[in-house]
Amino acid sequence: MYDRSLFSIAFYNTENFFDTRDDPFTQDDFYTPGGVFHWTLKRYFNKTRKIARVIARIGSKEKTNPPVIVGLAEIENKSVLNDLIKHRTIKRFGYRFIHFDSPDRRGIDTALLYRPQFVEILKARPVPVYLTGKLGESIPTRDFLHVKLRIKGQTLNVVIVHWPSRREGFKQSHPKRMQAARQLLELIRQIRFENPSNRILIMGDFNADPEFESVQLLTREGLINLAAKLQIKRHGTLIHHRKWQLFDQIIISPGLQKKISRQKIYKPFWLKVYRGIEKGFPFRTFKGKRYNGGYSDHFPVYVLYRL
Repeated sequence: MYDRSLFSIAFYNTENFFDTRDDPFTQDDFYTPGGVFHWTLKRYFNKTRKIARVIARIGSKEKTNPPVIVGLAEIENKSVLNDLIKHRTIKRFGYRFIHFDSPDRRGIDTALLYRPQFVEILKARPVPVYLTGKLGESIPTRDFLHVKLRIKGQTLNVVIVHWPSRREGFKQSHPKRMQAARQLLELIRQIRFENPSNRILIMGDFNADPEFESVQLLTREGLINLAAKLQIKRHGTLIHHRKWQLFDQIIISPGLQKKISRQKIYKPFWLKVYRGIEKGFPFRTFKGKRYNGGYSDHFPVYVLYRL
């Protein structure tokens, strides 16, 4: 039996969830049948099935409904989302989605799944994020996704983020995340300016642990990082340079503190590598160019929301 007053809210970086078609406007060539990763329909449908399985089971331990909202990262387009919500594993839950194409070079975006049985969408918009290049030029990157919604009559401002990666190294990429953090703070101030009592929930892949300066900018603003205790206990959502990192975080405004649990990491045994030197690591789709056939290089995270 489900606890009808208890709902789960989740975030999942799906690790390059691409379809198999070549988009001439993005750098997605690797994820085509003739590309480096030999991304065939069989592999794509296997990935879709596995992401659907994860979403269906988040919160099952606590006997909650499957998540009423799910923030997603590394989604290529609406076609992928359509295939996901129509998959037989989660089709019965009636998920719909919100997605806007962002200017990311590879064409990966954030998105929101929601269950209209419980959630009413009031407003949804992409919020552009601009980084400063070496010559002072403005470089667009992945947008923030801001969705104002109601869950069973309670209004919530949800912001989904995917901050700049560490691909070029921590020192080189840190200033970019600082720029993203400052622009996120501007968005939070705008939401509060409209109504100081607005409830805010931010979730995403920050590409930085809770202790780093870019994330600390948010908590200094009075926001509460629900992942903070997980880091103290040395839990992580992904492996980066063979160390556990907690890049996937959920951050809330103080008005939600009494209604939302501490962040949890969803990591059942079937989401993990089961043998070898990587035993216990996330069972990912690819390691380098080698196809593993797994789920993602991140574990999903979630919170429990009691109405």
